[in-house]
Amino acid sequence: MEEVEKCKESALERKKSLEEEKEKFQKAAYTVLDMLNSGE
Repeated sequence: MEEVEKCKESALERKKSLEEEKEKFQKAAYTVLDMLNSGE
């Protein structure tokens, strides 16, 4: 039973870090777009 709980926890952790990575990536992409737009 404990194993299942551990698996659930690690899956949630992974999902959370993936979400964070996605947010970082999106922010970086928007920053680059802003730089390109303001450069014109």
